[in-house]
Amino acid sequence: MSTYSSLSQNAAMVKTNSFIRSVYNWMAAGLALTGLTSYYVAGNEPLLRTFATGFTPFILFIGLIFICGFLSARINKMEATTATGLYALLTVVYGIVLAPIFMIYTATSIASTF
Repeated sequence: MSTYSSLSQNAAMVKTNSFIRSVYNWMAAGLALTGLTSYYVAGNEPLLRTFATGFTPFILFIGLIFICGFLSARINKMEATTATGLYALLTVVYGIVLAPIFMIYTATSIASTF
């Protein structure tokens, strides 16, 4: 095997590893934002009541589907800042939807899951 081929394989491996690390970092940031949002909403009873009654949970669920679909369909055509903002919005809405979990399970059991 030539030295050039070996160097290009190493460069490709470094680039791939960097990309995968970046993806995992964004996933971890999204999970943290979802968890913090859920924790905040669960600790604020009037806010929890607002999001958990009437048609609000249904509207939030439809919003999740819409944001996820829009983000998936348009990701290659939008600016990075727009995609980042939509991703942050998506994780916050997930946090709102998942907030009642804090009312069912203890914080310790939720933390041990992740």
